[in-house]
Amino acid sequence: LASALGHHACLCGYKVRYYNVMKLFEDLTMARIESRLPKLFERLSQFDLLILDDFGIKKLSAEQVLDLMEIIEDRHGSKSTIFASQLPVANWFETLDSNASAADAILDRVINTATRFTLKGDSLRRKH
Repeated sequence: LASALGHHACLCGYKVRYYNVMKLFEDLTMARIESRLPKLFERLSQFDLLILDDFGIKKLSAEQVLDLMEIIEDRHGSKSTIFASQLPVANWFETLDSNASAADAILDRVINTATRFTLKGDSLRRKH
């Protein structure tokens, strides 16, 4: 569903970026090592739609939570972000709780302004 929404946004002329969350954090780590982290944050803030797939697969480190906070803060109120996750929203805090105050801020910005789609049933991947 997230990919379909992203594809449609592209067709409508919007700038879209898809990231698997773990690959995003790899890119952020490399950007930090190469002293280009502010430039990557700026680039991520420019996309009309940012899709973050597989959110909640792994608990995030305190540094990763702060990086996510930076991304969300830069986008909040002006750009759209899709979180795709198999983890129920009620369990998202556990993924972020290595920095509880940043976790609260992230969830406050994301959950309180979100439109949620909860999918039920078997995975379509199993049918193919």
